[in-house]
Amino acid sequence: MATGVGGTDPLVFVTGEAGIGKSRLVSELGEWVRQRGGWAARAGCYEYERALPHGPLADLLRATLACTGTETLEALPPWQVEELARLAPDQIPHLPLVTDTSVPTSQRQARLFNALTLFLTDLAKRNPLLLILEDLHWAHDSTLAWLHYLARRLPQTPVLALATYRRGEIGAQHPLHGLALRLEREGMASRLELPRLSREALSVWMVGADDALVERVYQQTEGNPFFTLETLRALFEAGRIRLSDGRWVETTMSGALPIPASVRQVVRERLDRLSPPTRRMVEVAAVIGRSFDFEVAEQAWGRGEEATLEALDELLHRRLLREEAGPVDRDYAFDHHLVREVIYRELHHRRRQRLHRQVGEAMERLYGARPETAAELAYHFEQAQEAEKALSWLVEAGEQAPRGVRRLGPRRPAGAGATSVAAPARRPLPQAEEMRRIGAVLAVPLLIGENLVGILTLGEKGSGDLYTQEDIGLLTTLAQSAALALENARLHEERMAMLRQQLARVTTAQEEERRRIARELHDGVGPTLAGVNIRLRTARKLLERDHHPAAEEVDELAEQIQESIQDLRRLIYDLRPAALDELGLVPALRGYVARYREEQGLEVALALPAGGGRLPAALETALFRIVQEALNNVARHAQARRVEVELAWDERVVTLRVVDDGRGFDPRAAQTGTHVGLWSMRERVKQLGGQFEVESAPGAGTKVKAVIPLGF
Repeated sequence: MATGVGGTDPLVFVTGEAGIGKSRLVSELGEWVRQRGGWAARAGCYEYERALPHGPLADLLRATLACTGTETLEALPPWQVEELARLAPDQIPHLPLVTDTSVPTSQRQARLFNALTLFLTDLAKRNPLLLILEDLHWAHDSTLAWLHYLARRLPQTPVLALATYRRGEIGAQHPLHGLALRLEREGMASRLELPRLSREALSVWMVGADDALVERVYQQTEGNPFFTLETLRALFEAGRIRLSDGRWVETTMSGALPIPASVRQVVRERLDRLSPPTRRMVEVAAVIGRSFDFEVAEQAWGRGEEATLEALDELLHRRLLREEAGPVDRDYAFDHHLVREVIYRELHHRRRQRLHRQVGEAMERLYGARPETAAELAYHFEQAQEAEKALSWLVEAGEQAPRGVRRLGPRRPAGAGATSVAAPARRPLPQAEEMRRIGAVLAVPLLIGENLVGILTLGEKGSGDLYTQEDIGLLTTLAQSAALALENARLHEERMAMLRQQLARVTTAQEEERRRIARELHDGVGPTLAGVNIRLRTARKLLERDHHPAAEEVDELAEQIQESIQDLRRLIYDLRPAALDELGLVPALRGYVARYREEQGLEVALALPAGGGRLPAALETALFRIVQEALNNVARHAQARRVEVELAWDERVVTLRVVDDGRGFDPRAAQTGTHVGLWSMRERVKQLGGQFEVESAPGAGTKVKAVIPLGF
């Protein structure tokens, strides 16, 4: 609100996907303004009223008058009251309305815009005013025209206007797209894009919940606030979670998380806006899976390349799909897996069965010769009730896979084109005698919901007997557990990768800030102190010439400044030693320890890896800071004569030890005190997923040890 009152960006476009929290955000801001004595007026645009001009403007006027009272109209000139009465005759009923048909429509609209804008801006001069226009993607052109008219008159006026719209409803041809770009380019508006919740934000929201529950909810909702809230509400209503002593407790782990009816309705509303051909196309895509390749979708749908591209363009524009960019990714993926789940579950079972058959046949034509697709083909034909084909492809997958569980990685056709390949000639299903001769192979799919995540492949029994139905039932149960284990491992890998990325970003930001401070000290404070020192020495010479008694004082002051310059140089080096960037951790530690020996007069034994190889940049920075902090603690507190620093690593972990022969301390007391150095080292190691230990006792020296996994 302060931004709008100050005249900077008085119009803010708030955008994001459906359910991201746009309405909640502007509603909370409106309540905040009202509690502090300001005025807040809200109006919305509606899908089935988009053909009605000025509807949102009339609602905005009514909402404003509800805040200020109709007495604010009494001081207005008659022409302005008459124009406002055209918008809200129910609020100003005593005026006869006469329309002069000789005046062009454009002039009448300009007069109306002027009357409403002057009324709002004049009110804002008396009291801060917040204007909220929601769902502009459904706005009539006249509403957008007034918004542009208002934006040009908002600067230097204590008004903040918030306009929300749904990102997926605005394409390049939508008039709001051009309006927002123009206003942003001209500096009259800004855009606030609301992101999905991160895992960390969700864990704060679900305070007291264990990590496993947070992770399951996050995987289901992917951070969409509305989906998250509705999923949690459904779990509460079903009795699957409850609050106990301020903690979220799962009462049962059975079954997948639900898709609430409210979430399904939001998805259906988005799907209802698709053209009929695109609606059919997205059903095919949902059957293929969360991600898919263009060639499979085109051949399974069977409408040709141009029709497929047009449908995909519409789905991308509506933000139902996104394009994948990684080297092992497929061409497209659903923007949210719940969109795909709702489409898939609401297909009639016969239509779903037929689409699985079409997808399987398309994949056979495109990729049938590739062994890695056998399990996926088996899944589609099994869902299509094509038992013979499904079993044949399962046998194929079993023969190709090693004994045990094989995880399915991303698959992408070689080359850029849609090259069809003939499916390999699959032999007929073996009969009983042949099975006994060649040995039985059993392949059990590992499924999470409808998604195939792997295949459990077993060779023949030691006895040579065939697998019985009881065997298959038992193995199917085991496969469910294996699938959950694989999925948990995948989620863990994703979480660790995300933590590594976040750590790298945080470390980079911290080091960039250190570089900035070092540069400012080097280029600003350093030269200034040096200049002062030169002037003091010049003054001392002049005073000595006149035998002034202040000469000695000036000389001492110059010496103190020279010492400060030396301290500043050490500080600049400590903030960011150049050797760490240019040469790596091992040379940087050698240089730092050599300078430390000289400055502190301590004996320091340094043991480093002989090869002097490089570690990940974030890890090198963290290790250097830990050594730096440990040695600083020794210099300040330990009263030691000797320090040992040992750094070593193998393919799994990095181990760092710093041992001194100083006076030691009680580590238990340190945990409750203000030992910032120890806390800083412990936090750095914790961020890297490692273990930090301190061994010490009064009079017995101190040993600091950090063990950090290299795979973090």
